[in-house]
Amino acid sequence: YTYFAQRWATPIPPIPVDGGEIRGSLEDLGGRFNLNSLAETDPKRREGNLKQFRNLLEILELEPEWADKLADWVDSDSNPTYPDGGEDDIYTSLTPAYLVPNMPITRISELQALRGFGLERFRRIAPFVSALPVGTPLNICTAPGPVLDSFATSLRQFSLDPKFLA
Repeated sequence: YTYFAQRWATPIPPIPVDGGEIRGSLEDLGGRFNLNSLAETDPKRREGNLKQFRNLLEILELEPEWADKLADWVDSDSNPTYPDGGEDDIYTSLTPAYLVPNMPITRISELQALRGFGLERFRRIAPFVSALPVGTPLNICTAPGPVLDSFATSLRQFSLDPKFLA
């Protein structure tokens, strides 16, 4: 089990070095929603992951259609699958034009490549998402409140802390 009371989660205090100091800390990204879970090949699992991501977006007061857009972004084909999704036809009409990768993402910053996503939305969701290999399980022991609440529609038990929605 990985949890916050373990030694790895203790930040390294400042260590003086010539001209400054060094600090360090580790974070378990396994406690965040894995954006690549939307590239799951099992349809039942993928739909469950998509529903959870929509819930997370709503908890963070972001539009749930971003889940469809990202699902089409990371799926393995170039056919629009989701109502609010989009494939190459949308992105090749932009300036500059680019193609949808149709594969799992490597960095969460790729969310900003979704047409219209923008920096403000990215900053809001970044602390709650990761880009890990497809199939990586969620570590509920280190998951923040909004990620825990995203397992059920309209559940707001763990995300009531104002720091999550500031």
